[in-house]
Amino acid sequence: MRYIKLATAALFLIAACLGCSGGKPAGIPSLSKVQVTVVKSGTPVKDANVFLVPAVGTASGSWSVSGKTDVQGLAVINTSQGDWSGIGAPEGEYKIYLTKFAQIEEPEMPANMDEDEEAKAAYYAEREKRLKEAGNEIPASMNDAERSGLKVSVAGPLTELTIDVDEAK
Repeated sequence: MRYIKLATAALFLIAACLGCSGGKPAGIPSLSKVQVTVVKSGTPVKDANVFLVPAVGTASGSWSVSGKTDVQGLAVINTSQGDWSGIGAPEGEYKIYLTKFAQIEEPEMPANMDEDEEAKAAYYAEREKRLKEAGNEIPASMNDAERSGLKVSVAGPLTELTIDVDEAK
C-alpha cells in the first residue's frame, strides 16, 4: 500500500512538471509559418542558415528567428528562446541574412605526405580550392542584415519566399 501511495505521488509530480514546461514563453507573440527557399543558379543551397531580424516597428525580444535549409534548399523558420522553439515567426517586417559554413569532400591524403613536400603542397592546394569554392556559395554581402537588402513581410497563415543568391548586391 505504501508503494502505491509513493508511485501515485511520483506520477502526480511528474505530470505537474511536464505541465509546467514546454509552453511558449511569455512575451512571444503568435507565430505565422514562414518557408524560405535558397537557390544558386537554380540549384538548391543545402545547409544555409537563414536569419530574420526584426525591422523597425516589428516586435522583438529575447528570442531568435531562424532556420536551416535542407537538401531542397528549404528552410522552415522557427522562433526560439532558451530551450523552447516554435514553428514560424511573429508577424511583422524583417531583414534577412544568410550564412553557410564551407563543407567539402576532403581530398585524398597522400600516404607519403610527411616526406614529400610536393605531395603535401598539392594536397593543401586542392583542399584550399575546395574550401574557396564551397565558401563562395553565399556571397559575403548576404552575411549581414543591413547589406543583404533582403526583406520579408510575415503575415497570415503562411509566408513563402525564394532567395536567389546570384542576385546579391
